[in-house]
Amino acid sequence: MKSSDKKRRVLSATLIVALAAAVGVNWYYARLPQSTDQSPPASLGDSLLVAGTAQIDAPQDEPGDDAAASVAAMQQFFSEAQLKKTQSRDAVKDAIETALDSEKLDAAAQQKVLSLLSDLDSVCMAESNCETLIAAKVGGACVVVLQDGEAWVVVESGRVNETSSLQIAEIVEQIAGVGAENLTITEAK
Repeated sequence: MKSSDKKRRVLSATLIVALAAAVGVNWYYARLPQSTDQSPPASLGDSLLVAGTAQIDAPQDEPGDDAAASVAAMQQFFSEAQLKKTQSRDAVKDAIETALDSEKLDAAAQQKVLSLLSDLDSVCMAESNCETLIAAKVGGACVVVLQDGEAWVVVESGRVNETSSLQIAEIVEQIAGVGAENLTITEAK
């Protein structure tokens, strides 16, 4: 047997052993839990994500802790933002419906008013869908505002990173048709 054949066989055997070791290590690590994150993963099926926003649990620190106050303030901010947005949309809807019920409108004006109402409903639905999906992907509360081909997304503090920004941009583009160049993502303070 030539020495070059012997070297090739030893090299082949070494590569096979290394490959088997890599497969074994991969199998071992695949069985371990994937996340070292302290919080449970947020998904659309979780009971935390009802009505498009995630419930934020206060940390289990002492009652007077600054972190608990910060979380409570953030919850209040998102609740107030949702309430104000809903109230303003309801006021606009009521005004449009009142105008539609007016006997002074001709057929063309009624069509225009119906178009406005349809557009408003479409925007409201897109905002709600974006908020639900973003809350599920990012794992925190958010508010989405769509207007004139632009989108503004306010996300819970500490939730924005490169990955979540890309996920938010993808969701807003798919649901609302707003590209990343017209998207503003900010964190609540």
